[in-house]
Amino acid sequence: MDQNNPPRRPLMRAVSFDEAGAAIARLLDIAHSDTGQSQRVADFLLAWWNGDDLGHFPVLHLANCDTEISEDMLVIMAYLASAGTTYANAWGHDAAMRELVMARRDIDLPALVDEAHETLAAAFAEIRFLAGRPATDATMKTIRDLCGTLEHLPRWLRPGRLHETGARQTIRATIDDAKALIDPGKPAT
Repeated sequence: MDQNNPPRRPLMRAVSFDEAGAAIARLLDIAHSDTGQSQRVADFLLAWWNGDDLGHFPVLHLANCDTEISEDMLVIMAYLASAGTTYANAWGHDAAMRELVMARRDIDLPALVDEAHETLAAAFAEIRFLAGRPATDATMKTIRDLCGTLEHLPRWLRPGRLHETGARQTIRATIDDAKALIDPGKPAT
């Protein structure tokens, strides 16, 4: 055996584009769920997507996931080892990855929570103002609509709920609906 040119041996089997795509789809389903391993899977996918900004993936997480999940991660790594730089959007998962960023990382969360609190304060001020006016059908309808729109917002703003799937979309829609009721002539954001 030549010391300068040791024989090469395959460390892993070749992974096809389709196999990698199927593994990504399975991992995205898990990352978007609310299971015990979903955060580890999200960490893996987001570290691949943009590790500098979205965090890194501790390799030991491979040992802390079910075998099938770890194998899917390894399938992606094997594909990347042979194919080079490729991201999930190559398989059409750009939107799912962006949703994962929004669901699992606090990139826009502080501004959204601040806006939700401001909207709650404005809505309560509007309700107090309307309650002091003569009770017309339109006034009572606006009060009922505002109360109905805002009813669940405080629950969505709890720290444990902010990272649930759909939380940001629900908060955004509630803010927009409340603003439309407070100032019907102003377009929603």
